[in-house]
Amino acid sequence: MTNSVLSDVNINGHDYQLLLLPEMIRKRVPDTTIGFFLHIPFPSLEIFRLLPRHWRESIINGMLGADLTGFHTHDYTQHFIRSVKRTTGFECHQNIIYTPNKLVKADAFPIGIDYNKFHDACMNENVLAEKQKILNNLTGQKLIFSVDRLDYSKGLLFRLKGYETFLEKFPEWHLKVVFNMVVVPSRDSIEKYKEMKKEIESTVGRINGKYSSLAWRPVIYQYKSLSFDEMVALYDVNDVGLITPLLDGMNLVAKEYVACQVENKGVLILSEMAGAAAELNEALIINPVDHVVMAVAILTALEMEPADKQVRLERMQQRLANYNVFTWAYDFFNQAFDTKEQQKIMNVKFINNSISSQITSDYQNAGSRILFLDYDGTLVAFSKYPELAMIDNKTLDIIKKLSNDPKNQIVIISGRSKEFLERQFSEVNVTLVAEHGYFIKRGDEIWEAAFDPDMQWKEAIMPILLEYVSRCNGTFIEEKTGSIAWHYRNADSDFAQLRLHELRDDLAEIIRHKNRF
Repeated sequence: MTNSVLSDVNINGHDYQLLLLPEMIRKRVPDTTIGFFLHIPFPSLEIFRLLPRHWRESIINGMLGADLTGFHTHDYTQHFIRSVKRTTGFECHQNIIYTPNKLVKADAFPIGIDYNKFHDACMNENVLAEKQKILNNLTGQKLIFSVDRLDYSKGLLFRLKGYETFLEKFPEWHLKVVFNMVVVPSRDSIEKYKEMKKEIESTVGRINGKYSSLAWRPVIYQYKSLSFDEMVALYDVNDVGLITPLLDGMNLVAKEYVACQVENKGVLILSEMAGAAAELNEALIINPVDHVVMAVAILTALEMEPADKQVRLERMQQRLANYNVFTWAYDFFNQAFDTKEQQKIMNVKFINNSISSQITSDYQNAGSRILFLDYDGTLVAFSKYPELAMIDNKTLDIIKKLSNDPKNQIVIISGRSKEFLERQFSEVNVTLVAEHGYFIKRGDEIWEAAFDPDMQWKEAIMPILLEYVSRCNGTFIEEKTGSIAWHYRNADSDFAQLRLHELRDDLAEIIRHKNRF
């Protein structure tokens, strides 16, 4: 691809094959707009961290090359954000990830379908003809339907087990129901998939052998691809859609089935492991490996009152019509460009040669100068523990040289104690501001306190902070004259945030209590 093509690009990703691509494009065309959408679930941290660290870092950095990273559900988004925090240590607030170079947004974009295409097709002449063919073969029987490609993630064998349990537990439905199971060919040249296909066919044969009669076959199994007209016809005539994958990023079949409920009002049974379950919560949501629950759900669906079916379908159809595939695309692209605008607002202006020359000129021409220098994070890097953040000799020599110029006044500002700062700058003519302004020391003068508060508040606060140190591993207390700091940067970030909110509530309660008197 040429630079002109990539001057403003959005990526629509599929599965794991493109996880590294955003960073690759970013390196080649740094200023381009990149949106990455993952069509499959992002694993939880417990699974993701099993990968070798180098692999984890490569995947995360690859995806963070995008400006916007999209997922099907909120859960997948949070899995990604948590993995980013634990792998990279980057700061994350809500759905914004702050990398060293830019902010990246991660959000849920549940992909939609072309709702009108499916809904309107139900009344097409070809579809009506296909529906009639199906109905001609049914003698007053209820029809259960599923369609999936041949894949382990679809839970096909579990689905058959659930239907078999239904036949075992509710024999009154024998002769009255047919399960039409369509499996679309996929990877059947692979030996493991061949074995799975044989097992499915064996299970279908066993169920039919056990329960069928001359007049009834409980399972109709088709290993074939369906045309659009055939698919829409099957969707519409079925009384129950049995969509129960073990894990699925979204599962658009469930949405297509709901969209096609026009003449016949069916009931959707949906796996809680499918991303679509977050949107289609009016469906009967089940655990796909619990065959007893699946059997009961099938019974519930077959016996559901028409009014209940109607209400459930109307709500789901309205939601799918409002957030269709075109709305999804607009939302994704719009947020990608909005994220780019946020980056521009927060963009840091780096000092170039022109700015550097201007600063130097202004400095040399100034009759007097005052320089305010922060300590932690500016003069020294952040350390795991405060006492380890010691200023190095090279930096100290620069400050000494600046302070020796009679035109300069150097002010060191810090949250550290006055004793710590005095040890660091004992031989330097600077103004020290300790504990965020509580103490000030000008050159060789003595320390001055900005105010003289009552320190009895520490007696009430300290026991609470000590309790939170014991409740949150990795935290510690730094006591100063006018303040007490609870440091939690070394603790697990998610756990520390939970404890932080609890601590705020406890401290607020103390303040409210003291204000009563």
